[in-house]
Amino acid sequence: MDKSKPEAKPSDAKRQPQGRELKIEAVQQLEGGKISGKVHTFLCGNLARIYAIRRARLAAVQ
Repeated sequence: MDKSKPEAKPSDAKRQPQGRELKIEAVQQLEGGKISGKVHTFLCGNLARIYAIRRARLAAVQ
């Protein structure tokens, strides 16, 4: 591994909300009736992952 270049890490100011923070934001926006593009992408991504897991489980049973 090349240690001459440190790994780039986002600063706290530029950090994207992750996990729990994004879930809380998603619920708040859903309750408010307006959804940002970021939250929409998050929700769609989670649905796609859930369906992929479900399809894999159904295929394993058959």
